Amino acid sequence: MAYERDEPARSEQDIIEECQARFRLADQAESENRKQAIEDIRFANGDQWPNDIFREREADRRPCLTINITDAMVKRVTNALRENRPRIKYHPVGDGADVQTARVRTGLVRHIEERSNAEYAYDCAVESAVVGGWGYLRLNSEYVDERSFDQDLKIDAVRNPFTVYYDPASRMPDGSDATWCIVSEMMRRDEFKQRYGDVSDEWRYLGEGDNSEIGRAHV
Repeated sequence: MAYERDEPARSEQDIIEECQARFRLADQAESENRKQAIEDIRFANGDQWPNDIFREREADRRPCLTINITDAMVKRVTNALRENRPRIKYHPVGDGADVQTARVRTGLVRHIEERSNAEYAYDCAVESAVVGGWGYLRLNSEYVDERSFDQDLKIDAVRNPFTVYYDPASRMPDGSDATWCIVSEMMRRDEFKQRYGDVSDEWRYLGEGDNSEIGRAHV
């Protein structure tokens, strides 16, 4: 189901309706892939017996042994990536670029990574990608002080990749050509009202794996 507008959504109601339509589009496109990812995660966590066979053996009081080789293989990959974590680095390419400026900007990025504890965000994204098929991290900004307008960049972890809904029209493996993305977040009702006030149309949509511990990276 596509949601067409002649102009960008501006009012709160238009934004909510547009987001709902885009969510349904992404959820429909990703539904089967999410179900298979959940099966992969459960299998990696040791839930490897089919339910009917497990119940039958449990009724007969027979053991259901699980030798989880998959978990060992996952740790082999994730531990290797922890030893060689990805880092952001600037390279001077193009007109006007110079080595010194690239070094300064690389230093700024190192500062952002350090204050953000970006290693944790990288590890979460890697574990989610290895176990379930994909992982995310977020680049956010936060105010330096409650009385300041200055903001610092921060790299945040996305522990549950099922809370992210990407534009299904995207074709690049990294989603770099996506025109929109929805990220869901659960919060208390009083906290929601404090942040955003009273919104008449509450969000009641959840995709497979959203708001579930099964999809959370255990780093």
